[in-house]
Amino acid sequence: MKTLVDFVNSTSYNVLLENVKLRINIEIDDNIPDVVWGFSIKELNLANVTVDDLKSLIELHTDSISAYVEIKLRKYSDDIEQEYPKGYEPEEENDEIVNLPFYKNFLIIYLAEYWILKENPKEIENYVRAVRIPNAKKYAKEITVIYNDINSSK
Repeated sequence: MKTLVDFVNSTSYNVLLENVKLRINIEIDDNIPDVVWGFSIKELNLANVTVDDLKSLIELHTDSISAYVEIKLRKYSDDIEQEYPKGYEPEEENDEIVNLPFYKNFLIIYLAEYWILKENPKEIENYVRAVRIPNAKKYAKEITVIYNDINSSK
């Protein structure tokens, strides 16, 4: 985990993070719980990507990665709609939206996806299933389109 911590605190990662923050207004929490680090390590292992791979990816594609993160954040934060079983709907006065900050390492899963889409796009659906994202097939297609749209303009 030390190398992942070093990576998240590295200049290249923080340049990417600042680039993303310029594109979309998000709050970052630097206090990352151990369990969240564990998820990031699992995501990297499932993507079969190393910290060194991600570092070189950022150095070569900061703008494209930033655009990818921005598009995904805008798309999926707008698409979130809570579904509740009948009789368990929240009361109107409690239906407040609370925006919590992102943990500083939140870009790891975006980087893992981007890496797979760049290096081995046929494996993206398997990865998405492995990290247990709902509607994996649909999600894999959507992020492939996002990736291709960003990279086709080059």
